[in-house]
Amino acid sequence: MNQKTKYNWNFADWSQQDIEIARKFNCSRERVRQVRANSAIGNGQKADNHRRRTIPTAKIKLANVETSDKTLLELSKIAGCNVRSVGGILQEMSKSYKRRPRGGQIYDWSKFPVKWVHLTDKEIAAFVGANYPAVVAQWRARHGYKRGCSCATLPTECICP
Repeated sequence: MNQKTKYNWNFADWSQQDIEIARKFNCSRERVRQVRANSAIGNGQKADNHRRRTIPTAKIKLANVETSDKTLLELSKIAGCNVRSVGGILQEMSKSYKRRPRGGQIYDWSKFPVKWVHLTDKEIAAFVGANYPAVVAQWRARHGYKRGCSCATLPTECICP
């Protein structure tokens, strides 16, 4: 029995994604997937991967951006792809980016203000990019920056008991 199909699949561009073909033929993505898998109707060719089309677009976007003052996370938002892809693209283009401090630190403690004594933890958190003041309080405790010590700006200069 030769069954007539509702759609003429000979006109399908199998390099497109299933969703694009489904829109063209006004059917479901699942039906397109089934037809694609059937070698008698579809050609069995897998759709072009969306990420493969995203990377060339990201390369164009990153080529026009000054990357040395931005982190990978900021650049991934600009490029529209993940951080790992952005890192590979930048390496391929021999472009630099702003790296986070060594040791896997999330916050940039190099921005810790010199005159920190009169600032609240919330104000210091804004300097280093922390969302919570408790992060600053913990960091100060670990590194010897005592709250209420007004004799020095650095813990090594402190003469308080």
